[in-house]
Amino acid sequence: MNNSSLFECTIAPQKEKTEKTFYIIFKIIKFFFIFLAIIIAFYAFYFSNFMWLAVLLSAIFAIIFQTVQDKFYNYYDYIFCNDEIRISKVVNNKRRRFLTCFKIKDIEKLGFVSGDNYTKLSNNSTYKKIFAKSKILDVTNIYFSINANGERKLIIMAFNKKFLSGVFPKISSKLFDDDFTKLLKEYEKYNLS
Repeated sequence: MNNSSLFECTIAPQKEKTEKTFYIIFKIIKFFFIFLAIIIAFYAFYFSNFMWLAVLLSAIFAIIFQTVQDKFYNYYDYIFCNDEIRISKVVNNKRRRFLTCFKIKDIEKLGFVSGDNYTKLSNNSTYKKIFAKSKILDVTNIYFSINANGERKLIIMAFNKKFLSGVFPKISSKLFDDDFTKLLKEYEKYNLS
């Protein structure tokens, strides 16, 4: 009998409309600078070599706006399968980028970011922070403190009741933060999804 289970969910951006608007604005600006670079390049053939500097600057601005554009409108996929949690970032609803993967046995602590233990861990420089959600912290976000093969990670995730209801039975309650169960009951009043 196979004892594995599969749970997955997709976390949308917290301010989806705003992020999509910024994504579109930066995309338009990026294409403007690409168009500008092409137009200036045609003129550079006929006039001076100095105009190639303007082409280069336009290309640099296009690359900068592409980089900024990729910061907006991102989804996150959480997959729990065979006692392992895999997290991916879906950039602009087009490209999937693997963020991290960890086994349940590697979890040291689990709690809400509003708890005292998170503050201590986030100030500890031995932990590599991984945001598996938008970087806007919400009191209902949770964290996993991971120690796998000597590498320590602090993974911040969005609270998703359906996903976590599949994961929690596999996690020992000893790993829960001291105030985790108290806050969980408090947040239940707000009917978080």
